[in-house]
Amino acid sequence: MNPYNILLQYSWLLIDNFKYSIQFYIPKSFSCIVPCTVVVVTWQDMFAAGTDTTATAMEWAMAELVTHPRAMRRAQDEVRAAAAGSTGVNEDHVAQLDYLKAVVKETLRLHAPVPLLVPREPPADAEILGYHVPARTRVLVNAWAIGRDLATWERAEELPYP
Repeated sequence: MNPYNILLQYSWLLIDNFKYSIQFYIPKSFSCIVPCTVVVVTWQDMFAAGTDTTATAMEWAMAELVTHPRAMRRAQDEVRAAAAGSTGVNEDHVAQLDYLKAVVKETLRLHAPVPLLVPREPPADAEILGYHVPARTRVLVNAWAIGRDLATWERAEELPYP
């Protein structure tokens, strides 16, 4: 079965359960009803956003490992050593995978799946790096620029693989 069809069926199942459970809490006089298709499309957008960023990060990590063969070998050796004697890698092995965690963190630093983070609003007037930011001003954090800041990172444009 097509993964999109599975997602669509699951979405409608959630909507049916939502409609059944919500009927006990919303009074009959409530006039603002959201069409089920709007809820389904919104839920699918949220699901896709969560999976798309993960897939993007994994693709970049694999691309970086392919271009750094010594780093790939070291990560492979670490995974094989952690999973030795078992049928596969599971959640218990993750604590032993320090190098692989470092690879993932460096990949996310250099190739942030979302370059601008969720907007923030300070509740009171603030001063950030010498700039006055009035209360309730929407601030966008540029994760891409932070990950490539030459003042913070020694080799900002490259991954520090051995």
